Amino acid sequence: MNNIKILIAEDEQIVAKNIEKRLTADGYQVVASVSTGEDAIEKAKLYSPDIILMDEPFGSLDSQTRNTMQEFLLSIWQNSNKTILFVTHNIDEAVFLSNRVIGLSKRPGSIKFSLNIEIPMPRDRTSSEFNQYRKEILNFLHMERSSPGE
Repeated sequence: MNNIKILIAEDEQIVAKNIEKRLTADGYQVVASVSTGEDAIEKAKLYSPDIILMDEPFGSLDSQTRNTMQEFLLSIWQNSNKTILFVTHNIDEAVFLSNRVIGLSKRPGSIKFSLNIEIPMPRDRTSSEFNQYRKEILNFLHMERSSPGE
């Protein structure tokens, strides 16, 4: 068993249990499984995991609260330098929070796109550089949607 501690933030309990089962089978220590982004942030402070897996933790929030939570998550990441794997379907959120954005193919999912985000923090969501990264991701999504199934 390795000593890597992982926190899972997933609102679908069956998905969370499957992730936890797979990780523990591979020797990882799952310290907590929570259903919201707010809970994940609180538990991360409590358990100090090495890796935080977050699957659309802010998806159900209104825009203003989502932006506040994103900024709060960034401050925690900057102070702790933890690894956070953040799943989102929101392009602005991906560019704002990420050092790297990964795009997946249609089923079966495989990595088809990888983009390093090289904008210094804090990021201005309205800058031309930010919008250029948004365009690159939108182009990938358009090409992926237009391509025949694999």
